[in-house]
Amino acid sequence: MLVYALIFKAKDEQGNKMFTLADKKALMEKSDPDVVARVANEIMKSKTTEEQLGN
Repeated sequence: MLVYALIFKAKDEQGNKMFTLADKKALMEKSDPDVVARVANEIMKSKTTEEQLGN
C-alpha cells in the first residue's frame, strides 16, 4: 500500500519520520488518494543517501 510508503519513508528536513502507524487511518480515509499516490511514488523512486554515496 502506498500509505505504508509514506509512513515508513517520509522524513522531514531533520530526518525525523513524518508519520507513524497511528496516522494510517487518517492517511487512508481523510487524505486525497491522488496526493498520497503521487508523494508515495516520488518517495519510492528517490535514492537513499547510501545509494547516492555508492554504499
